[in-house]
Amino acid sequence: MSYAKDSRQSLQYMLHSAVYDICFSPCGSFLAAANKFGDVALFSLTAALSPNVQDEAKCPFYTFNVYKNAGIYCLTSTETELICAGEGDIQAYKWSDIIAKNPKVAWALSIPQKGVFSHPEINSCVVNSSSDKSTLYAGAGDNNIYAWDIESGEYK
Repeated sequence: MSYAKDSRQSLQYMLHSAVYDICFSPCGSFLAAANKFGDVALFSLTAALSPNVQDEAKCPFYTFNVYKNAGIYCLTSTETELICAGEGDIQAYKWSDIIAKNPKVAWALSIPQKGVFSHPEINSCVVNSSSDKSTLYAGAGDNNIYAWDIESGEYK
């Protein structure tokens, strides 16, 4: 995290920020929380909910930045990826990379621009998976819903 100099400052930063959305990992062992600073904090539910929980387990065990100086308003998940959306492109990260503390953007999607200054924020997103295809639907601040085929990235 570029905004904090040490782990104590990082913890204070995370504790005093607004969480906009949360998402469980497909395995159910982790909880991702998105904030107004463009960060995703990953919590270990196994550690946090154990009978002999330590104070450290109540804090995120890993945090990474998705957007510089912009909020993440929604999170959703597939079986393999965490999808983050907000003030910028929709970005997907592999859960395995996040848990290994080495997240890389697996793919990104942009809302079609309707004008020079039009780049609406994404307020909500959901994945609809059928037997052969998965579609990502995103509700944006311009009062429109956008849809993409996740496999090809094709805008529908």
